[in-house]
Amino acid sequence: MNYIYMYLHIILDFKMIKYIASGIFLYLFIGSVLYFSQRRLTFNVSGTPNKPEYYGLSNNIETYIKISKSINLISWFIKPKKNMPIIVYFHGNSYDIGERSHKIQKYIANGWGVLLFAWRGYSGNNGKPTEKNLYIDGQSAYTLDKKVYEV
Repeated sequence: MNYIYMYLHIILDFKMIKYIASGIFLYLFIGSVLYFSQRRLTFNVSGTPNKPEYYGLSNNIETYIKISKSINLISWFIKPKKNMPIIVYFHGNSYDIGERSHKIQKYIANGWGVLLFAWRGYSGNNGKPTEKNLYIDGQSAYTLDKKVYEV
């Protein structure tokens, strides 16, 4: 009788080891997939937007923010009414600037100016989006806003 219990104990321990090993393998596999695809998951780049008029933005200036020789970021600028502020709108992750244009309508309706620009890699812009590049792009848009669009 002791042999039966011992035999069952060995079999159950072996099955448990298989479950533990399977769990560890599954954890490592999913972790590896997430690790190697994290940039694509974080920076989900988009296609080229339609013209601003397609999104209901009629009084705008389509311009480009020069970052480097090969990087020019598309941007749309809507002038403010007299003595009203200008907002630099950072459109976030995914989608192109046209698909975010509905979010700036309330600012335009209040007479505020808006600079809506696309990060590198988004809206047909050249370059790769990285954390460092996002900081550079944002600073360039802010600096350009202060220099060029003062009303």
